[in-house]
Parts: sequence; C-alpha cells; structure tokens
Amino acid sequence: MILRMARLTKFVFLLLAVLFVGCSYMHNKEGMYIAKNFEYTIDTLKLYENGSYEHIIYDKQKSKLININTGHWEYEGNRLVFSGFLFNEDDLRFYNDSVKYDNVLMKCFFNTALLSNKIIIDYDLDKYYDKVKDY
Repeated sequence: MILRMARLTKFVFLLLAVLFVGCSYMHNKEGMYIAKNFEYTIDTLKLYENGSYEHIIYDKQKSKLININTGHWEYEGNRLVFSGFLFNEDDLRFYNDSVKYDNVLMKCFFNTALLSNKIIIDYDLDKYYDKVKDY
C-alpha cells in the first residue's frame, strides 16, 4: 500500500510539473523569430505582449524588402493564430515592385513545437520560425 502511494505521489508530481511547464511555455511566446531552412527570403516575425505582431520579409539575393505587415496574434487551442498574415514558404522571391500583398493576407494557424521555441510552418519541409530573442 505504501509503495502504491509513493508511485501515485510521483505520478501526480510529474503530471503537475508537466502542466506547469506547458502552461508557462504557452504564455511565453513574445519575442523575435527567424524562419529556418529558407533559401531565398529572410522571414522575421516579432510577437509582442499586447497581442500584436510585425512580419518582415526580405529577398536575400536582391537585398530588398519584399513586405512588412502587422496584425494580431492569439492562442486558439494549442496553436498560434495570426490575423492578416502573409503566408511565406520561401516562395515570395518571384515578386516585383508593383506587387501589393494586401489582398492575400489571411488568417493563419501555426502549431508550436512542445517545449521548444519553434513555430512550425511546414513539418515535411522542416520549415519553422525559431525564437532568437525574448521581449
């Protein structure tokens, strides 16, 4: 009986620790993220504590700004949700100066990697935003 209580106590302690870490992790997303495994663009995402974000995309080869947009982010379930977001999978390199992206901004849902500082863009292509700075 004592052995069972000890196991149960360990299990409850472990469960509480996981929940505590998970909850504190979920609420610590504010900061600057850089998209990884992108060949043609530099994609930077800044998440602010007030629920706003700034999304900046540069063309690496032309050393030129492609787009900056702002919007709001929030948690919905276990995902980050961005309103008015320009989705980029490193495929915006074919832009020209006359292109305006205002009409293609959308609501985007991104999964977060458990217990890491990654926001997943595409699992199969291993593209993700990696947190490089806390705010």
